[in-house]
Amino acid sequence: MQKHCTWSHGTIHYKLVGKGTPVLLLHGFGEDSSIWNEQIKALENNCLLIVPDLPGTGASEWNNVNSKGSMANPSLFTIDQLSESVYAILQNEHISQCYLLGHSMGGYITLAYAKKYSTTLKGFGLIHSTAFADSEEKKRTAYAVLK
Repeated sequence: MQKHCTWSHGTIHYKLVGKGTPVLLLHGFGEDSSIWNEQIKALENNCLLIVPDLPGTGASEWNNVNSKGSMANPSLFTIDQLSESVYAILQNEHISQCYLLGHSMGGYITLAYAKKYSTTLKGFGLIHSTAFADSEEKKRTAYAVLK
């Protein structure tokens, strides 16, 4: 089921699929929620999957600007702000605890979320991500795709 909620920086759209233990899946930079389609098929019979298009991607807005499938300029937001959008989804769904899995940049958001909202997590995982900040070169390379 497609759903959405508003938060301080726009509207965030997400899928709600299955039933059971809540598991929220965060995509990485330059992606949208569709990267999780195969995982949704594998998990939907055992988990309540919450799969957002992060702000500035897919159908989600960042300050009322929809980027129509490509990531908005990352200098417009912080990882901490993106973690707040995750919290807004859980509040909208009245979910008090979940598992959180983040791919690539979604992993950075997961770590920021865990630091700020640890009591709402049953556990978390990083997929092709790291607890270390990107180098300046990696940031320049990633941002170059936006131009």
